[in-house]
Amino acid sequence: MSLQTLNRNIFYTPPSPSLKESPLVRDNSLSRTERASLLLAAQVDDPAHWPVYQSAFDWSMDLFEVSRYFPAEEKYALADPLRKASRCVCVHLADAWRYRDQPDEFVFHLAQADASNAEARVWLDFAVRCRYITDEGWRTLHQQSADLSRLFRQFQQPD
Repeated sequence: MSLQTLNRNIFYTPPSPSLKESPLVRDNSLSRTERASLLLAAQVDDPAHWPVYQSAFDWSMDLFEVSRYFPAEEKYALADPLRKASRCVCVHLADAWRYRDQPDEFVFHLAQADASNAEARVWLDFAVRCRYITDEGWRTLHQQSADLSRLFRQFQQPD
């Protein structure tokens, strides 16, 4: 499922009647974040089934594969921080998933995921500048990261 499809599914699905009984209801309407977190709360209790998490995990694994070909002297200076930052995106998304029924915590952990995403992009910029990856590979990985970041920010924006 693409990030655009997920965004459409989360933000443009009208709230179900059962959400009106929620303690999160303000003036008979839910904010975008409240609606997203409540819809996620109704899903299976496993972040791996969340399409955003799946996309971030796939992106992290792509970065891992690329970093396997970095020179040995870059193992600790570049490959490890890149891998760690990209994996932290998934860890923070799992935390957001855990708190999906608490909008403030949900948004906090999404912001942390976005920060880790930005950190991974910085390491990715170093990798392309050091010529460890091609410009084409950098563009692809950078675009995936930008798509994730855009989605994180959309989750955090009030209506």
